[in-house]
Amino acid sequence: MKIAVIIPCLNEELTVARVVQDCLRHMPEASIFVLDNGSQDQTAECARAAGAQVIHSPLRGKGHVLRHAFRVLDADYYVMVDGDGTYRASEAKRLVAIAHSMNYEMVNGSRLESSSPDAYRPLHYLGNRMFTHAVRLLFGYPVQDLLTGFRVFSRRFTREVVLQSRGFEVETEMTVRAIAQGLAFCEVPIPYVERPQGSTSKLRTFRDGWKILMTIGRLLKVFQPHYFYQPLAALSFTAAALTTGVTQSTLGSLAALLVGLGFYFDSTLSLQRLRIQRRGEKAVPEAQPTKRAS
Repeated sequence: MKIAVIIPCLNEELTVARVVQDCLRHMPEASIFVLDNGSQDQTAECARAAGAQVIHSPLRGKGHVLRHAFRVLDADYYVMVDGDGTYRASEAKRLVAIAHSMNYEMVNGSRLESSSPDAYRPLHYLGNRMFTHAVRLLFGYPVQDLLTGFRVFSRRFTREVVLQSRGFEVETEMTVRAIAQGLAFCEVPIPYVERPQGSTSKLRTFRDGWKILMTIGRLLKVFQPHYFYQPLAALSFTAAALTTGVTQSTLGSLAALLVGLGFYFDSTLSLQRLRIQRRGEKAVPEAQPTKRAS
């Protein structure tokens, strides 16, 4: 079983060597790759000295880095872990074993159940909670930690899930697409620790929070169009009720159009899923159960 550990990095010279060394110690059978996203410090040199293979990923943003990694690396399972030292590499082997033995396409390390809120910046913790509950409500899946940076992917996940996000919002997209595309995944509680002193987060609270919100809206329009268009229609109906004359008629027509679009795109998506499922049933033989990892 080929395992590739992917460590996206931007200016993480203080922590990347320890992350690489921990991965080598706990997963000696894995290949460790640091994808340097244009660091201006000694990240690449530190990673290489610690024993990692360094790949320069020129397009800035975590989403670009992951797409790059999935294109150029070949493995049965991919472990994504941040290079900031906030995750324990000792958990990686357990997550891979769960993915392999239970045939999961993605296994996420969920931080929020077993970690102290003190390990997070207050607004980051609040934002994660808020966005996680929004996805639970809108997509009907009991997500626990939407924004975790510690995940295991199967080869099939990397081939079937077409990611479009550029930056940190890619973590939201990966979870939502797994839900919407019916890919088996689970979340496993893991510990989470504070960044070492002197290491700074690349997240920008309001800018990246806005991008995550827009990503949820974009994916809602694609995968749950009736939830997206019907509130817009309701607003148009409300505005029409409060106005008179031509404006009221125009808004009423717009509301009807939005309702119709919601149902149209919803039914189109359902037909597409049915066709894909039928093609898959014809092309793929019945899967054999995977032996449970020892």
